[in-house]
Amino acid sequence: MGGKGDGRGRAHTFELSSSIEPRVVAISWAELLHTGSGFGELLAKADRCARQLEEDGLLSLAIPLQACDPLRLLPHLDGVDGDGFRFLWHGAPGLCIAASGRAHSLELSGPRRFELAQRFARLCLGRLGQAPARPTPRLARPQVLLAIGFFDAPLEADPLAVPGVQAVLPRWQLSRHGQHCWLRLQRPLGGSITARGLAKELWEKARELEVLASSLPDWPASAELHVLQRSAWQERYRLAASQALALVEETRLQKLVLAVRQQLELSAHPDPLALLAPLRRCSARSTTS
Repeated sequence: MGGKGDGRGRAHTFELSSSIEPRVVAISWAELLHTGSGFGELLAKADRCARQLEEDGLLSLAIPLQACDPLRLLPHLDGVDGDGFRFLWHGAPGLCIAASGRAHSLELSGPRRFELAQRFARLCLGRLGQAPARPTPRLARPQVLLAIGFFDAPLEADPLAVPGVQAVLPRWQLSRHGQHCWLRLQRPLGGSITARGLAKELWEKARELEVLASSLPDWPASAELHVLQRSAWQERYRLAASQALALVEETRLQKLVLAVRQQLELSAHPDPLALLAPLRRCSARSTTS
């Protein structure tokens, strides 16, 4: 998974002062897995589930829907009012997960970024309310998505700066395995956001996606792209590679990842989903955001 934005900024060092540590907040959760057929039953269950929550808790609701393609429906998950975050995982054997929007998220840089991101994920997924009456199918379980950047500009004011690690609990999650498909909605309660409102939003979105799944046309042919201009990168890469090889030869590193950033000016704006559609036919695993 990657974060929103085009990732411009300086190559990062993953450093952060030990006196400045991001705060990981424990969240009160309640999860509802609705397998019934009636909207009224969903409303009643959502109300009961919300009563388990503490103030400003987060409610997670999931319902099954007719088999559909998460890739095709990803642009329609969060609508025009979304925050721009989109994620797609297409993996073998047959599992596909699309996610959109943020219910809760954390951005981290510094030497403890991985430890804190794992703690955030455990807190999010481990503090569920009362477990549902029947086990949640694996494909329907809530996911915390982690984005790990090769480049970082910690604490910069530039809105395009990419943090070392992004951890996102998505607002919408659409999962499919074989002919089984589940839609999940997750939002913190409070103010105008109520359990009944979330249940209605989830129900209406499921019906909307089922209609769209049967009416969407085939992917249009991608526009031919041409590189108009590209940034120079070779000299910086040679320098970084030489420094990395020296550290390896001195046995100061146990693991090494080399990456290069290049800025391209294209003749047209590429659609990542249109690019991924043919890719997944020849690649067992692929992701985009």
